[in-house]
Amino acid sequence: MSARMGWTAAAAAALASLACKDTVAPLDLAGPPATVAAAAGDHQRGVAGAPLDGALTLAVADAAGRPSPGVVVEWSSSGGTLSQQVDTTDAAGRSSVSWTLPPAPAIYTATGAVAGMPPVSFTATAQPVAGDIVFRFIDAGGYHACGITTTEQLLCWGYNADGQLGLGSTGTVSSPTLIPGDYRYRRIAGGFYHSCAFTLAADVYCWGNNSEGRLGSGTGSSASPIPVMTAVSIDTLRGDTVVVGSVALLVQALSAGEAHTCGIDLVQKVWCWGRNSEGQLGRGDFTSSFAATAVGTDLFKEVSVGGLHTCGITTSGAGRCWGYNVAGQLGNGSTADAAQPVAVPGSFRTDPLVIFHSPDPDFPLPPGPFVAAGYDHSCAITAGGPTLCWGLNEYGQVGDGSTANRTSPASVAGGHAFEAVTAGLRHTCALDTSGAAWCWGDNTYGELGDASNASSATPVAVGGGLVFAYLKAGELSTCGVTSTGTAWCWGDNEYGQLGDGSTTSSNVPVKVAFQP
Repeated sequence: MSARMGWTAAAAAALASLACKDTVAPLDLAGPPATVAAAAGDHQRGVAGAPLDGALTLAVADAAGRPSPGVVVEWSSSGGTLSQQVDTTDAAGRSSVSWTLPPAPAIYTATGAVAGMPPVSFTATAQPVAGDIVFRFIDAGGYHACGITTTEQLLCWGYNADGQLGLGSTGTVSSPTLIPGDYRYRRIAGGFYHSCAFTLAADVYCWGNNSEGRLGSGTGSSASPIPVMTAVSIDTLRGDTVVVGSVALLVQALSAGEAHTCGIDLVQKVWCWGRNSEGQLGRGDFTSSFAATAVGTDLFKEVSVGGLHTCGITTSGAGRCWGYNVAGQLGNGSTADAAQPVAVPGSFRTDPLVIFHSPDPDFPLPPGPFVAAGYDHSCAITAGGPTLCWGLNEYGQVGDGSTANRTSPASVAGGHAFEAVTAGLRHTCALDTSGAAWCWGDNTYGELGDASNASSATPVAVGGGLVFAYLKAGELSTCGVTSTGTAWCWGDNEYGQLGDGSTTSSNVPVKVAFQP
């Protein structure tokens, strides 16, 4: 090939190469937004008042599924704080915001919206504490309830007009809310308009309405925990100084009623405080007390506070009751009030039992309770096994198959072997040896938990097939904690005392909110 011909071929190749470089491919631009979807961050759980771990992210794409960058997204939420309200999608067609939850436990919603497109919603649960809530103890009061977790934190819910939830406020809440403070709690006792609890160190605190001294302090009402003091003035060494005055009460058991409270101290003496117009403080007079006063000389294994009376079991297994007795709730065969403990016929259980415990083996539930004071009736489990009840029986709350009042103990029908008993306003519940719950008495609000609203003068099984470790009857509701640490409640829910986030009553157990 000649040189001229070679150059011509090379030139042709060069020209062809240049022509290729001048050719511009069309841009693959996204069309208008056609889809908006949640990409990440939906259905998270976090601590109330804290940021969620994950961002809320939505993705915008066109009809061909290509990411749509530069699209304006407007963010909003039902509560809490979002990192920004207006954002534009990035090159991947995504918009992300962080979300700090509101301080009140609840389920909240956040929304991302693109003009002309349906909004995308994200839900988040603001929990009162971090992680899964596992209960080791629960107590139902008048129209509220409280539970203690396996981390010794105290959560309360329900009616709060008197500050009985201990939140430092008086707003009613329908789901578990953490009581502020650094205390580690062992037991909680809910009264009608007040609550009391004691810590791992045995210190007693009360909060709520302090009318007639039910908080056990010389101060007024309080929506936050305040210490219970004794009425006994003693010399106490504080540092290098001897101080003469009342001292804080230390207890190992606690029970609260309508307007008075009682506890068993570390040497097994009973102390009571609050209203005493019916002799329910058991000290021989009818004067109310704003500080804890000792009851007699007996030593007690258990104590239970009812509406206007108190019952207990001594360390020797003897039954004792005192206070109001219009319907025979003291069980001594009369209807006369007693300002000091009177004997209840029978020998009652005090022995430690092996029953279903809470999930924390280092802090198991105690056996029983073997005695229960309702509003106008009482029950106790005998040393021989049968459960006895006495007092007002118009709704069958004594459980003997009748509706006649009983001034002396009567056997609960059915021959059940009960391991624990609890009494409410007009109903009674108990646990058998398998952990199954049974209830009897008034069922107007579903407090028997048997899926009906029919009252029963004999025990009926609570529905759901749950295995309970502990059970507590409130005024018109009942709550229990299972052997795996899950809390359930049933009955009246006018003030959110079932703790499921609603105010709808239920005649079957409903799970308390924020649990797995």
